[in-house]
Amino acid sequence: MIKKILLSLVFLISLSTFAADRFKYALKEHQKFNRTMSIDINKSASLHMVFVKNKNTKQQDVIPFYVDEQKNITELGTLSFEEEPELISFHTNGNTLTLINFEDGNLSIDDIDLSTGKHLNRKQTKDVEKPAYVFKQKNKSIFFEVDKKGKDLTFTYIENATSSSTKKIETPKELEDKVKHIFRKNVDVINTREFVKNGSIAKAQAYFEDEKLLLVYDQKEDDEIETLQINPNAEDIFELKNYKATALEKLKKSNSYVKDDKLFVINSGKEDIEMNVFDIESGEKEKRLSLQQEMAFAQNDLEKREDFIKQSRRAKNKPTLTVNETEEGNLAVRMDYVNIQNYSYHNMWWFHHHMMMHQLHIQQHQQMQMMMGPNISSLDIDALYTKKKESTSISFVISKDLELLKEASLETKYREVDAEKYIEELSDDKEVRNESLVFLNDEYHYIYTDRKENYVYIKIEGLD
Repeated sequence: MIKKILLSLVFLISLSTFAADRFKYALKEHQKFNRTMSIDINKSASLHMVFVKNKNTKQQDVIPFYVDEQKNITELGTLSFEEEPELISFHTNGNTLTLINFEDGNLSIDDIDLSTGKHLNRKQTKDVEKPAYVFKQKNKSIFFEVDKKGKDLTFTYIENATSSSTKKIETPKELEDKVKHIFRKNVDVINTREFVKNGSIAKAQAYFEDEKLLLVYDQKEDDEIETLQINPNAEDIFELKNYKATALEKLKKSNSYVKDDKLFVINSGKEDIEMNVFDIESGEKEKRLSLQQEMAFAQNDLEKREDFIKQSRRAKNKPTLTVNETEEGNLAVRMDYVNIQNYSYHNMWWFHHHMMMHQLHIQQHQQMQMMMGPNISSLDIDALYTKKKESTSISFVISKDLELLKEASLETKYREVDAEKYIEELSDDKEVRNESLVFLNDEYHYIYTDRKENYVYIKIEGLD
């Protein structure tokens, strides 16, 4: 009898925790498959979710699977919702994973113990609006709201389902119009905790670092840049600074990026491109580099340098500049230009949502095809990626003290991944359906179903 009990326990454990490059899970008869979604946990682990409709309870269930650093795959506690939820943020504190979902006016905060797989706590807030701006930090999530008049600002800090706080701030009268103007259009939220290739070309950008919200705004087209720092915990909550970035003759285009409390500004002129670096706290300019002079070593071909300058100032293009930390602790600067008509900044968090929408799009076309439509293989259903072209970027390394390091490695802490390549490979696999994938530093994990949507698989592959 004891032997039978032990065998049963071993069998049950093998169902919930599994270490292999392919994991298989059978959906039950009462579970109607909807879609999948994958996210990375601090670039060392991953979470894969299966969204199903529970025919018995009439609810929408989310079945999460956790892949830890040792590639053990564990089924976590199922989450149930009245309507299909949208995951808007997540973070970890020790072994606790916190998932924040929004569905039909309801905000749900769920805590799951990653070591046991158990669902710990849930907090639900009903009849609320979806947060306008979400900043995902390593161990908390922050919501930011601003009213239409630019007067009332609200910060909501979520640590877990049982610990959250809200801080409301009133904008000084002299800054109300400024705040209102900045948020007149959507502000790009920049995530610097991943490899950033081109960054944002939006007029206003938002960063959240060291408990401070930093808004970067092109005050006057291609002439001046402003930063508005909002620190809810400081005595002087609001700090406005103005930066005159360059003295370039016939300045055409500008853009900026923030890294380590420095404002990096790229300026495109008729005959040269400059990079100016400002200390955000003091407002002082700390570095000026010229593409035709100090940065020329990064592109030795004079003809290509001059073409880069020409292209970056064209009306259809805008220059971009990003700064990523290298494996050696330096800063890799990447200058490029993008077509303003077909480029938008998307971080990897947006990418996960796109994969979800991609699945829904395919499902809709398949339904249409069954009724009346053309062969889905002939439809252009994914307009996310532009056609590949030869790289035009110019990259080089500087130290944290802003000194040029001509011989230093460009290998970055967060790896640049050709996501399109791996998506195409999965799309070409006829046995893979409803796939979603996530990239870690050296490998990628993905979840998918079989053609009949009866089984769910999780697979781990190495990056090239």
